[in-house]
Amino acid sequence: MSHSHFFYAILLLLCLAAAGSAWSAKVRAVLGSVYPVRLASGIGVVVVLFWVLAVYVYLMFPGYFDHVQPAIASVSWFAVHGGPIWPNWETGDAYGFVYGPMLFLVTGVFLLADASIFMSKLPGLAALLGAVACLWCALRLKKAAGVTTFLLIVAFLTALDPRLFIPYESRADSFLILIGAALLPVAFEWPALPAAIGVGVLAGLGAGFKAHGILYAIPAALAVAARTKTPRECVRFAAAGGGAAIAAILLPFAAKAASACDYLRYLLMSAHRSEEHTSELQSLRHLVC
Repeated sequence: MSHSHFFYAILLLLCLAAAGSAWSAKVRAVLGSVYPVRLASGIGVVVVLFWVLAVYVYLMFPGYFDHVQPAIASVSWFAVHGGPIWPNWETGDAYGFVYGPMLFLVTGVFLLADASIFMSKLPGLAALLGAVACLWCALRLKKAAGVTTFLLIVAFLTALDPRLFIPYESRADSFLILIGAALLPVAFEWPALPAAIGVGVLAGLGAGFKAHGILYAIPAALAVAARTKTPRECVRFAAAGGGAAIAAILLPFAAKAASACDYLRYLLMSAHRSEEHTSELQSLRHLVC
């Protein structure tokens, strides 16, 4: 069994134990008699300890594990000191990402406190901790049992796989995980109209980290729409959520370092490059076949 399959097996066990303990008294009785919940809880403790070790190694390592994060930290430092996030390569420096402005502005704020490698790693880790807190909040609001909450949170952490570092690196993925987790209590526990606005704000913030980040909010938006009583109310909530999303998308571009035109230029350039790459792969496939 490969390491990945082992992680998936743990994830499946945790989910089945949590679901059984949450929704079926008979299953709870059976589980309690043969100790799989205790086994799953023990495995969950091991997973948490593994996460603690991985995060400790990540924070204490005096460098980065890939080339992306130092580049993000550098651009973030430029951004909070007036430099452009997406420079014009014909007249300025040659660097740039297709990430949205929120990633660089958030990371840059941390670097203002202390311009260090350690501080540049904290935003992604803080986003992951925030995601765990949101998931815990959503489960407790649903009055889930303590063991169910623990097992589902551990299953969440297992699915992210700490060996990849991406879930807690200061890149867009960490913040999109946070937004996805925050959508749960907002969509299901807030009153309908505030929920529509909250989902819109989170969708806009998601787009501020990655252009397609707004898609992460679609399930939550559908959940809010399902709570409306009439088509007219649904349209009203959609308009409120859409307006909130647009405002959240545009707000980061008020920063001096973030130019909407430059960002659009980078996105179009990236899309054109992706089309060229796809065409090259298709040509190679036809040549081989």
